[in-house]
Amino acid sequence: MTTKIETFKTQADFEALGKRIRTAANVPFSLVQTGLIAAFEHIEKNGNVNALKPIVTAIEDTFHNRGMVRRVQTYIVGFTWLEYNARGMKAAALRDAQFDVIWTKNKSKKMDIAGAKATKWHELELPGRGDMKPVDGSQYVKAMFKRLQTMLTEGKLTHGEAKMTIGKLRAELRAALELLKGPKAKVVTMKPTKRKAAKKAANVKKPEAPAEAKAA
Repeated sequence: MTTKIETFKTQADFEALGKRIRTAANVPFSLVQTGLIAAFEHIEKNGNVNALKPIVTAIEDTFHNRGMVRRVQTYIVGFTWLEYNARGMKAAALRDAQFDVIWTKNKSKKMDIAGAKATKWHELELPGRGDMKPVDGSQYVKAMFKRLQTMLTEGKLTHGEAKMTIGKLRAELRAALELLKGPKAKVVTMKPTKRKAAKKAANVKKPEAPAEAKAA
């Protein structure tokens, strides 16, 4: 059964979809799309950004694939007048901020409901990251392991349907490290200097003259 946009009439309807995303094993991407578009229409009509809150926060909290989180954020920014983190808040402040502080209206943008309907949010090509600033590798690794430790302690990491064990996590990390590849080294070809070329030529044995030539 297909859920229609008209199904979402009140904030409670959006809350129900958010709850389903958090608790159901598999929520169809098409249902999420319908909820997002309904929220867009609600925002265009009433200006209430909180219609998006249950859907977006549920995706951010439960989707292990962070690429999908970025896709829904890119989808919202691309087809609404909303901007994500226009204030440039850092990690801790961003995590604790209210939804309507993170998502704010940009008066220079317009809503594009038709474009949103014609585009599947989960198939969006993400913008490149060529403008990323250098990151301290040791600090990044420490932060990643701290987050993994917290999730493991709180039972938020799973392996299949069971909770992830420390042994299994270590095995997964070792396997991931084996797949890690560094940038390819540039091959530099050195041209021989004139001195080396002359020396090399001097070491080349000259062919011996024929016996007839020697006798002459």
